[in-house]
Amino acid sequence: LYQLDQGDAGGEADAGFFLDIGQRDRKSRGYNIDQMYRDQMNPKKEAKAPVGPKMPRHLTTPQFADFQFFNGQRLDELFAKKRDWWNRMQVALKEKNDASTSADKDDKKDDDDKKDEVVLDGAEVDGNEGWTNAEDAEKEELLKEGFSTWTKKDFSTFKSACERHGRTAYESIAQELESKTADDVKRYSESFWSLGPSRLNNWEGIEKQIEKGESKIQKRQEFMNAVKRKVEKYANPWQQLKFQYGNAKGKAFTEEEDRFIVCMTHQLGYGRWEELKYEIRRSWNFRFDWFIKSRTPKELEARFKQLVRLIEKELETEDAGGKRKPAAPAPAAVTSASKKARK
Repeated sequence: LYQLDQGDAGGEADAGFFLDIGQRDRKSRGYNIDQMYRDQMNPKKEAKAPVGPKMPRHLTTPQFADFQFFNGQRLDELFAKKRDWWNRMQVALKEKNDASTSADKDDKKDDDDKKDEVVLDGAEVDGNEGWTNAEDAEKEELLKEGFSTWTKKDFSTFKSACERHGRTAYESIAQELESKTADDVKRYSESFWSLGPSRLNNWEGIEKQIEKGESKIQKRQEFMNAVKRKVEKYANPWQQLKFQYGNAKGKAFTEEEDRFIVCMTHQLGYGRWEELKYEIRRSWNFRFDWFIKSRTPKELEARFKQLVRLIEKELETEDAGGKRKPAAPAPAAVTSASKKARK
């Protein structure tokens, strides 16, 4: 297909043309998607030239959480005064440095020496970096007033403990906090209730939640007081205690079971429903009563509250002077028949 001129090939071979393309550069041409996005999102910024001396860290206002109850407003005012003094001192030092006409550079003094020479607000204020001795002492007192050792977890535990035990149950609250004593809890509680309305942003919600828990505590105490008053009326309440059911008797629980629930709750205390269930299961009187033995703690609690309402109604009637005639006890045959019917 191609024909070469053999006559000219020999002469041109000696003076052949050679093009030097250099050494091959093997550069990586792989595509790293992550690196590409990093380069696009974080472009390299040019370093800014320093504009002056950096402010020392001890001049910044300490940061505290609102639940630690520091007087942040006053601290801001004091540290702002210190920072203002520091800025004015830097300006004065720069002006003094610019006004220096000494030709011998070796005789120039350092910044500390210049600082000693410049007087802004007097020896006392300059010695405390912008504060008087009284303001320096005030700062120390402000830092002692707060609760820097209280963490957010401690604060949350404190709120929930106040809801469960009441705001004055310092011993119970301290047991939940573990790292705090009753005296620590009392001191924090005093600040919490006195400073909380002005320092905490969500104070209304916190106060409402705690008051809701305290109302439950008050209600439980009223329940137990009514039960105590009812039980103490009988020499042997485990066998003699009677209820004025009226039309609220129902067919589920027998009077014997109700009597055991009330007396055992009076003995164990309110809220210990798991232990109440255990006592029912181990009681010899209910060894064949599968209905009461199969009740859950929630069902036992609901039944106890129903019985307490009956007791409270009975006591209110007695206090009003209209003591009602006690209901006649049900015959044994009727009681056994009701057990068989519910089975």
